[in-house]
Amino acid sequence: MGPSREIRKGRRGFRMPGEPGVRLPVARAAVIVEGRGGGTATEVRMYVVKSPLSDANLKTVSEALQGALVDLVDLALVAKQIHWNVVGPRFRSVHLQLDEVVTLARAHSDTVAERAAALGVSPDGRAATVAVGSGIGVTPEGWVDDTAAVSTLVEALGAVITRMRERVTATAEPDPVSQDILIAITGDLEKQHWMFQAENG
Repeated sequence: MGPSREIRKGRRGFRMPGEPGVRLPVARAAVIVEGRGGGTATEVRMYVVKSPLSDANLKTVSEALQGALVDLVDLALVAKQIHWNVVGPRFRSVHLQLDEVVTLARAHSDTVAERAAALGVSPDGRAATVAVGSGIGVTPEGWVDDTAAVSTLVEALGAVITRMRERVTATAEPDPVSQDILIAITGDLEKQHWMFQAENG
């Protein structure tokens, strides 16, 4: 193995000597290495992603991206749940429109998660995290008539959009790149919000 730089552990992550204030999120991977005598041993290697943002800016942006991820994951789940259970005269049109929201939310959640990872932040889309952090209300249980289904999506989209706009404002100064992503997502969500509102007149 070649020479390696020492990585020192601190309370909030790891930092390289000689680089004060730069803390690096770390992923660990266990690998099997062969020794000189033919034996093997397990070695833990650390792979780091260094963020271009300051600690303060990274905190603000990571919170915005994580919040957006949670809302988008839950929005996809809510839309799919209603997609399966909608009934009524407008079943087909609402059924198909709900799947558009699912596809949109899933695509944007992937974009947000990968942006977080690119900044050295581990995205968290686990069910427990989504359940605790989502801004969307409780989804109706069982069959849902088409009018109620549309109203539920109007409310869900409205809640997510409100929080997205707050994130757009919060990330303007710390990271315009992440803000640009959030602006695009908000625009797409607002288009769906308009369409669902128009469904019920």
